[in-house]
Amino acid sequence: MTSKPWKLDVSAVPEDKLHDARFISLRDSLQAALADERWKRAFAVHEGAHGVGFALVGRINMTIANARITYDQAKDMFDGYAASVTFDGQDQNILGRLTLSQWISGYAIACAAGGVAARVIAGAPDGGDEGDYDNLREFCKVIAATKSNIQLDPLALWKSAQDAVRTQLSDAAYRQQVEKVADVVYEHFAAEAEQP
Repeated sequence: MTSKPWKLDVSAVPEDKLHDARFISLRDSLQAALADERWKRAFAVHEGAHGVGFALVGRINMTIANARITYDQAKDMFDGYAASVTFDGQDQNILGRLTLSQWISGYAIACAAGGVAARVIAGAPDGGDEGDYDNLREFCKVIAATKSNIQLDPLALWKSAQDAVRTQLSDAAYRQQVEKVADVVYEHFAAEAEQP
């Protein structure tokens, strides 16, 4: 697969911040990655693995979000995202078949899946999963706040989830499923790149 560089949306960055050296550095770094086939494949695999993982815990209606840079005024920080997937809904039938423990473990696996798959399948030197770990930490906080009898160690859960993903990726059918969703993600971005 070869395509044009993927588009980078900077519309969420205030105009007065477009000349900030931090923004320029992040923009240049992301644009270089979005033009590199190896990185584009790694980004697609990363998001494809999330797509498969979250579907297994019942998340539905996956939406692929384009590469973007955002600015947090309160923190005076820029964040760059090469790609991301979100979900709008929950399949209650799948959720109903899972125990709370299976759901928590599955959610952790879905969070960790992207970085592990990017390293294992695409050979990425960096899984780009800092934000995914942050999402898992927030998930653990919500569980602790709503289920006082459950205390989760986010780091231990993360490491266990990463191990589980490595094991899952050794299964040819699971790996093919991740690669199939990764192809959908890649083609989405390739098509977007062709748009004026």
